[in-house]
Amino acid sequence: KLTLENNDTILELDGSEQIKEMPIPKVEGDNVTIGDENFKLVSINQDNNGNVVSVTLKNEQGKLLQKEIVNLL
Repeated sequence: KLTLENNDTILELDGSEQIKEMPIPKVEGDNVTIGDENFKLVSINQDNNGNVVSVTLKNEQGKLLQKEIVNLL
């Protein structure tokens, strides 16, 4: 899987040679916007070495979602 950042979007090459455009999250305090969806930041999840591995978000309907952090380096 190859991930490329391009201004306001992220492009993913998933191995099937299809590119999927993804919006870049915008964060203000504990408010997170991804595309046209709004979330509240619930937690930042770390591994045993203190590296951030995922975040937990709550959508406007109150459902909790966990988003994995992708290392782009």
